Amino acid sequence: METANLLTKMEIPTQEEIVVIGVKAGVPVFILGRNGTGKSALVNHLAAAWGKQCIYMPGSRPSYFENESLTMTPSSRRDYGASQNYYNSTDTRWKSLGGTARNEKAIHDLQMAETQYKIDAANQIKSEGGGSVAVIRLQTDNSPLDIVNSVLSQANISVQLQIYGGELRASQDGALYSYARMSDGERSALIFSAEVVAAPSGSVFLIDEPELHLHPSIVIALIKALILTRPDCGFVVCTHELKLPTAVQNSHIVLVRGCAWQEGGNVRSWEVDVIEDLGDIPEWLWVDVVGARRKILFIEGNDKTSLDQPLYSLLFPGVSIIPMESCKDVMRAVEGLRAIEGEHRAEAFGLIDHDGMTEQQVKKFEEGSIFPLPVFSVESLIYSQEAQEAIAGLQAEILGLDSRQLLSEARQSAIESLTGVGKKRALSRSARGAICAR
Repeated sequence: METANLLTKMEIPTQEEIVVIGVKAGVPVFILGRNGTGKSALVNHLAAAWGKQCIYMPGSRPSYFENESLTMTPSSRRDYGASQNYYNSTDTRWKSLGGTARNEKAIHDLQMAETQYKIDAANQIKSEGGGSVAVIRLQTDNSPLDIVNSVLSQANISVQLQIYGGELRASQDGALYSYARMSDGERSALIFSAEVVAAPSGSVFLIDEPELHLHPSIVIALIKALILTRPDCGFVVCTHELKLPTAVQNSHIVLVRGCAWQEGGNVRSWEVDVIEDLGDIPEWLWVDVVGARRKILFIEGNDKTSLDQPLYSLLFPGVSIIPMESCKDVMRAVEGLRAIEGEHRAEAFGLIDHDGMTEQQVKKFEEGSIFPLPVFSVESLIYSQEAQEAIAGLQAEILGLDSRQLLSEARQSAIESLTGVGKKRALSRSARGAICAR
């Protein structure tokens, strides 16, 4: 077993042997299987074995709060940490222990992380003066609360959080109210996000059925965003949402086929397969219908590596964003759904790269509800002055260099790349776009 980035090990007893699977930072493990095969029992087995080594979010968790304001104090938070093995007991699989203490703990940790982030920056500015890099850090929207808000936006959740009057408050359409009054799904998404963002580096998150309380169009984007936000942590996710593993690059699958129960209602052993090639998922496990919003936007881009999906999710928060491999795949998807509009209530649209199309080609696409971008491709956003200056500022902070110098060198390199090989690549893309348009 490779030990690089290894955080812990899953040890699963079977009738023949103990199957050992490494849990590594940046390589999520998804537990899949039919109902009744023992998936949640396996998650609970891992929680009991790992104890305080993991942050456990059980399927039996409540999604509500007892109060509109945080009641957990630093003292009760320490007591919670000392008794966390109690919350990981085998009974957690079928009943809620400790009430809403887990939810309180998530909000408490997020508030403390946000406060400490601002205090550290303030102390650094006090020590170094107004020219401190901490000033830039405060302006980059990268505090724990900023990250949580970004994750919620990527998951098509319009509510944002802020600290007001010393308390965490929800904000929507100009109104401020308690996070306890958020919708059931919004609270669940907030608790997940707070747990993950505020956790220390090297944590292992053990999540059972994140889709509980969450719409399918939200849960995939939410869990993907959280995993990408914490590449320094490990994730083990038990789910019925079968698109989750394929939405996250480099993921592994534990397929639970069955289990053997023993006296007392506990599982003695499991029958499992470890799948590293997602193409090996058996057909009987896939569902025929995947939930989506009424408006579906098909875009170009690989859903494992492309940044298009999270970008468009922020731009179109009320729409389900589905990446397709090419513009031809976008055309087939849109035309296919529109051809059977009488059988469903969804509206399908497409966005594709412009790729140097003529006005006539653009008009033809638009007649079929497929809209070429007014720029060559969505990546053209990086050529905007604001984006370039923001990136240069962040790099300057990390490298300790002058942002103007970095920006000047980058522009010179971009101009030089348009000659030789770079020019040939640009012409090749234009030719491919013209062929696709026809």
